[in-house]
Amino acid sequence: MHIISLIPNSITDLMYRYFLLGILAIALTGCTQESSTNKNLIAPIKAIQYLVVDSQNIQPQRQLSGYLRPTKSAELSFKVAGQLTKLNVKTGEKVTLGQAIASIDDTPFQYKLAQAKAELASANAGFKERSENYQRQQLIFNQQLINKNAIDKAQAEFEQAQSLVALAQAKLSLSQRDLHHTILRAPFDGMITRREIEQFEEVTSRQVIIEIQDKSHLEVTFLVPSTLITDIKLKDDILLNIPTVNYANQRAKISKIGMESNMRGAYPVSAELENVHPNIHPGMAADVFIKTQQSSRGIILPESAVMIAANGAEQVFVFSKETKQVIARTITSRLLNANQLLITSGLQAKEIVCSAGAEFLSDGQQVTLYKAAH
Repeated sequence: MHIISLIPNSITDLMYRYFLLGILAIALTGCTQESSTNKNLIAPIKAIQYLVVDSQNIQPQRQLSGYLRPTKSAELSFKVAGQLTKLNVKTGEKVTLGQAIASIDDTPFQYKLAQAKAELASANAGFKERSENYQRQQLIFNQQLINKNAIDKAQAEFEQAQSLVALAQAKLSLSQRDLHHTILRAPFDGMITRREIEQFEEVTSRQVIIEIQDKSHLEVTFLVPSTLITDIKLKDDILLNIPTVNYANQRAKISKIGMESNMRGAYPVSAELENVHPNIHPGMAADVFIKTQQSSRGIILPESAVMIAANGAEQVFVFSKETKQVIARTITSRLLNANQLLITSGLQAKEIVCSAGAEFLSDGQQVTLYKAAH
């Protein structure tokens, strides 16, 4: 009799299952450890873009705040009152120089023009009669057939008739002008940015009807401190950064420099943009960078090389030739222009700094220096 036969079949089956499960667990553990080990062995070493920093000449730039506005902008109104009969444009519509935008009922002005023409005709007729009478009185007076009082009366009537003609001509000119002003026309090429009234409403003279702007030509307006106003002059080139649309290094040329400062001693300055991108609109804020006359030396880094650590400090990654690792280094800096920083502490000349992708590195990470293919 074998010993195994003394064990119940159910117990034998249970022990056999536990035995198989144990072997399977050991096998899986070994595979996991081997897989993890292989993963560490084949992890690639990251190649970083870099630059060797050095001290260089710096012409400091000051950053100022401004806003964009059109070089041409106008609030249009009628110079006469009346009922608005035509409104030919909508907000956002483009118009051209001289295009009819709106008009008011011209019937009363047509009547006034006809009345002025009639008054001028009457005045001319009266002037002709008084002029002929004055000429006759002069001939008679020269023959000494009438006295001085008669010729003086004829002359006074002639001059009065002459004044009435001048007055009638002035009324006619005013009537013609008023009739011309019943049509509102675009003073320049531009876009309708605001409409204040609807068709068939009564309007008064000087009441704003439409606002028009030339959005194809923009300027940035900003205030320059009195300590810097001597550093700029007309037609100087400056750089702009427009954060709203993430446009940097937009070029502009100084077009106006105010001669009077505000209460804080700052002067208003305007600069016209050289190229206006379709996404740039009036009213957007702009960072303005102007060069100053003072120069110095220092280390300059692109903004992409500097990241903000968890504690809020500025940080760069410096490459160690000995360990082939990048070491996190705390620095301080100040903005030099739209995309460059002047390093004020934390770096020395000839050090190798990661110039891009710093946010994907960690302190002590092993890396290589990227070499572009030739």
